[in-house]
Amino acid sequence: MNQGRKRKNSGRVTLADVAKLAGVGSMTVSRALRTPELVSEGLRARIDAAVAQLGYLPNKAAGALASSSSDTIAVILPSLTEFATNEMVLALKSVLEPAGYQLIFTASNYDSMEEEKQVRALLQHSPAALILPGTPHTPQTLKYIANINLPVVEISALTYEPIHINVGVDHHASAYQLTKFLYMKGYRQIGFIGAYTNFGRFAMRLAGWQKAMLDHNLASHRLVLGLPQASFSVGADCLISTLERWPDIDAVICSHSELAAGLILEANKRGIKLPEQLAVATFDDPNLCNTLQPSLTTVDIPYAEVGKEAAQSLLDALNHSQRNPVIKSIGFRIKTRAST
Repeated sequence: MNQGRKRKNSGRVTLADVAKLAGVGSMTVSRALRTPELVSEGLRARIDAAVAQLGYLPNKAAGALASSSSDTIAVILPSLTEFATNEMVLALKSVLEPAGYQLIFTASNYDSMEEEKQVRALLQHSPAALILPGTPHTPQTLKYIANINLPVVEISALTYEPIHINVGVDHHASAYQLTKFLYMKGYRQIGFIGAYTNFGRFAMRLAGWQKAMLDHNLASHRLVLGLPQASFSVGADCLISTLERWPDIDAVICSHSELAAGLILEANKRGIKLPEQLAVATFDDPNLCNTLQPSLTTVDIPYAEVGKEAAQSLLDALNHSQRNPVIKSIGFRIKTRAST
């Protein structure tokens, strides 16, 4: 056990708080939650309303010794298969596990309501800390977190109004700079192809592209959204439909490297010359970007650094019982390659 850890009052909403708001006894609340069929419909509705209003979470770890502290850190990420996720997971583990913490990972699949369900379930087990993506959360998720006095880290994307600790990249700025880079290279009909653009960093990337287009007096209508997933096959399917819809398009930014890779592979298959007929750029820099023909221009984001900085900031908060807001911005760079 890490000797630096300090036990602190959880500050969580209690069963008695729910009972007081609902105007009933604690035993009635307990019975309504454990065996709702034994409580009248009207009373159950009153108790359910109080639970929702207060963001009450049952403490499934209540039987643990009061002198012990949790050694579990709950981590909810948008996906467990992305390049960015893999980099951050390894970095988090490299710092937090030697300090005596166990990490539990799960994924929300880019769904804020699913994240809410997972936050509710995980917080009932009283983890030592919670790590979430730096993306908008539901009001109920924020209520659950507000009622639990534990460190919270928002990772990957900067939020500027953090719950507690925020370590990430300005993805809006990264897309803006990538679009500006293409403009400076002489491209004017620049499109954007995106998956999961209602979620966190991808929404920020879309907004960054749109702002750069407007700032340079360029039309921002060449836009493909609502893709079912970010994959090679989806990227390949987008190539011909995009060229048919906008024959004048001369460059495209893809929200994911998988989409861009699929687009490049399909272009090679069809004899479309890159970048002479179409330039392609994307975000993140997995190994495949440098091995494609032509190699793929990317915004290189150091997710391993993001993970390590987040883990270290969390350790500091755990060891010193700090709840002051912390914002750490991690930089990025554009890697210019043959696709542009």
